[in-house]
Amino acid sequence: MIEVDFTNEAAVEAFLAKTRYYPEPLDKAQLLRTYEANQPHVTSIVPSPNALVDPATTELRITFSTPMDTPIYTNYGPGGQDEFPLVGRVGWAADKLSYTYKVSLKPNHHYSFTVRGGGFRSLDGHPLKDVEVNFTTK
Repeated sequence: MIEVDFTNEAAVEAFLAKTRYYPEPLDKAQLLRTYEANQPHVTSIVPSPNALVDPATTELRITFSTPMDTPIYTNYGPGGQDEFPLVGRVGWAADKLSYTYKVSLKPNHHYSFTVRGGGFRSLDGHPLKDVEVNFTTK
């Protein structure tokens, strides 16, 4: 297993077949559908990125479809540091369904950042699909 090249799809499939990791022949399409169906997703962002955001806003809350584990990973969006609004963290709600950031916003400015699945995971370990958040202030 240590010598398997996990970047080589054929090598991974051969390894799984040889070890009989799956009791039945591997159905990659079904496996992918099951994996994606179990991934948590963002259900809302407040304030909504679909409307102009008040530059006086100081917090941004992201709500997820299922309770999440506590590690997080957020990164710059396509606009880099110039469009990164996050300046701090409020943290997780008690039910672990939402996470709140502190933001610092300027008027008439576009913002972007990415919520990364490499950090955000459901309590049962399924990673969030990366979500790019974009919004503009009034």
